[in-house]
Amino acid sequence: GSSGSTDGTGTAAKFYKPIEVIFVGGNLYVADTYNNKIRKIVISTGVVTTFAGSTQGFQDGTGTSAKFYRPRQITSDGTNLYVGDHLNHKIRKIVISTGAVTTLAGSGAGFQDGTGTAASFDKPMGITTDGTNLYVAEYNNHTIRKIVISSGVVTTFAGSTSSGSTDATGTSARFKNPLAITSYGTNLYVADYNNHKIRKIALRKTATANVELHNLDDDTDVTVNLASSDTGEGTVNPATLTFTENNWNTARTVTVTGVNDSDRDRHKYYKINLSGAQSWEYCANENGTCSFSGTKTVRYGKNGTY
Repeated sequence: GSSGSTDGTGTAAKFYKPIEVIFVGGNLYVADTYNNKIRKIVISTGVVTTFAGSTQGFQDGTGTSAKFYRPRQITSDGTNLYVGDHLNHKIRKIVISTGAVTTLAGSGAGFQDGTGTAASFDKPMGITTDGTNLYVAEYNNHTIRKIVISSGVVTTFAGSTSSGSTDATGTSARFKNPLAITSYGTNLYVADYNNHKIRKIALRKTATANVELHNLDDDTDVTVNLASSDTGEGTVNPATLTFTENNWNTARTVTVTGVNDSDRDRHKYYKINLSGAQSWEYCANENGTCSFSGTKTVRYGKNGTY
């Protein structure tokens, strides 16, 4: 049909160069790119409404009081929509229940890792999520950027600002104008536009274990240091656990993250070291998957010895 910006039912509604559509909770949400809007379609009835956005510009707000500039791709974690606001060089968040639009990350055109608006993008295009993080195909910077949804922390996950076509790990890899991105299982898949390729990126996987402090018989705070014996295979977070009188017998969670690499080392075992010459084994492989089980007990005596 003809282009336009009319809400309505079925073919009575009009769009102008819509680029992306996703399904959430019985509705479709459409990046109506050249109308600078996010449109909503009730699947059961075909009713089309403007969910967010109005005229071209930049403005956080609710519903039609918000403004976008060529929103291109869109993803969702089931609670929020996340939009690559292409020519505003920002990642926008829309709360599905209220239509409230905020800026999750980005300021103006540029390339900078950081938190929230301290970070910058240059024409973000594709966007996908694993439920915890967003992954953004950044067209002009030739990179895949990662955004932690809960904090807005932006890092460069793969590629660099130097274009190319190199298979490698993380920022050693090269892309040329990555356009679209999706996730499936433990991998990301990228349409590497000007390399004419589909690229696969393995996601690092994490595992957790609990650490408990036992036999504490004085009122001194105790700090337990943790470190990976091979950071090329896996990392550990946090680096320290502090036990106080109020949490002596409370298990603390430690997260181990496997590191993706190209070495066909199958399952490689190494240790997470705790201060006091204690450790536990951890297993990682070249795909960044990791495993171990059980609660690790740190025993501490009155004189501060293990």
